Amino acid sequence: MPKIIDKKIKLLAIKKFLAGEKASKIAEELNLKSGQPQIKQWVKRYNISELESELDYSPCEVNIYMKKDIENKILKEENKKLEKELSKLKKEKLKYKAKINFLEKRMPSCMNLSNTQMKIETSKKVWKNNAYNIIYFDDSTELNIKDKCKALFVNFANYAKWKNKNQKELSENKKVELKRKYNDKAIDLINKFSKKNGSSGSWNVSSWIRDVFNINVSYKIINKLRKNKLVDLVKIKRDSKRTTHQRGNFVPDLIKKDFSTQYNFQKIGMDGSYLDLIIKGKKVKILGEFAYNWYNREMIAYNFDLTENSEIVKKTICEVIEVINKHKVSHSIIQTDRGTANTSYAVKNVIDLYPNVVLLMSESGFKHNAPTESLNGWYKECFFAQYDNEFKNFQEFKLLFDQFIIKRNNLQNYLYNKKRNQIL
Repeated sequence: MPKIIDKKIKLLAIKKFLAGEKASKIAEELNLKSGQPQIKQWVKRYNISELESELDYSPCEVNIYMKKDIENKILKEENKKLEKELSKLKKEKLKYKAKINFLEKRMPSCMNLSNTQMKIETSKKVWKNNAYNIIYFDDSTELNIKDKCKALFVNFANYAKWKNKNQKELSENKKVELKRKYNDKAIDLINKFSKKNGSSGSWNVSSWIRDVFNINVSYKIINKLRKNKLVDLVKIKRDSKRTTHQRGNFVPDLIKKDFSTQYNFQKIGMDGSYLDLIIKGKKVKILGEFAYNWYNREMIAYNFDLTENSEIVKKTICEVIEVINKHKVSHSIIQTDRGTANTSYAVKNVIDLYPNVVLLMSESGFKHNAPTESLNGWYKECFFAQYDNEFKNFQEFKLLFDQFIIKRNNLQNYLYNKKRNQIL
């Protein structure tokens, strides 16, 4: 028996068809099995006004039904769009989780850096090489290679080039190490040390190069050059009776902790000390080479550099000798420690030019150069208490330090003379 279709549905279908909608769409929406032919048959057979009168329907009510139907249709379409967006977001969320897991397992330290630090770090060759190795040897399937490249801030095209370039090493399941280009000058200086002094530790080599040539070559670079056999390794037989140190010229300690003096400029103490400053908001550590007159505790010479090297020691000694000659002192002792800068040939050559000056070196141990070390601490403490340690630039610090030394030396002379007059 054929299905009896409600006249309301028939009226709605006819109205929609006459409004310009396709019969196939209407059939699908109203769930009509017969489809297009049935709707077209209803249009021919029924009169809209007769159907409305039979159903007691006003045209307004039919329009309301049609509007509701259209609204439902729009809502269905919007729901479909939202479902698609939701599924897309779910996929992105899973991808993002996989990215975080990938980074945490492989490179946890990169999560702690700021954006600016990250840009600096990721631009380095070492970072890129490490990232390429991680991507190649990673077995996780959550992210594809392009996503892994993005996660580690490297270019996919550059990764492909790196992979082709290092195919031989990668096929052997070996990690690709970055081949560093070393400075030929550094190699030449290390070889010079080996020829002159033989084999020694990388720290000794580094300090010798800095003292003699005033060039910084890191001990790490020296170790790497030796490991890669890019420098000469000379083994020499050492004489057990040999007492002179390979780094320079030691002189005996004749003062023997007798720090008292009866004459002006008779004994002068010299030592280096680091100052922790803040310049333009950045922490800076500089070395000050200071020379003191033990007679009245005034500072007679000082210079600043990043490290204690032969140049700064030589410069300070020259300034001390100028002061000694200005006051026409017949005999003066300069007491230093046995650091590499003080034992350099550059310093020895300067001292040899002045017969009225003797350079002595204190023996190692606790408070080996006691007055100088104490004065270093005292002067630094007084300066920072007065001016603090924050400056706009190095010139401002130097200007304030000059002013401080003039005032402090005048005060020292005044206090010393006052005390001396009281004794007399």
